[in-house]
Amino acid sequence: MRKKYQVFLGVGVIGGVLIYLFLSSLSGTTVYYYTLDELKDKEIDPAQRIRISGELVEDSVRYDPAKPLLEFVLRSKDGRVRISVSYEDVMPDNFLRSEEVVVTGYLKGERFVAESMLVKCPSRYEAEPEEP
Repeated sequence: MRKKYQVFLGVGVIGGVLIYLFLSSLSGTTVYYYTLDELKDKEIDPAQRIRISGELVEDSVRYDPAKPLLEFVLRSKDGRVRISVSYEDVMPDNFLRSEEVVVTGYLKGERFVAESMLVKCPSRYEAEPEEP
């Protein structure tokens, strides 16, 4: 009886440790996604890594390939909310043709500092015009 109890206790402790390690590893990799409208109404911890998306304001793009540093402005779909973004990396090839930009990083005051970027381009597949 005593040996059965020790085995049961050992399996329980090992299982508890594995569950704890799994849950603690998830907390550091979680990235919350916010729209620009949600972002303006929330208190975001500057140490919290988040993901946001918006439409690129075309005349806001400044790029210095020597550093490299890319700065631009994203706006919400309705155009009411805007945020400045800085990205210290090479500008993606299709960046200026993008429909939507998704950036992951940190909010530093009124500026978003991006660590990674995903550019959503317009579809190559467009409907053919109908013949009359």
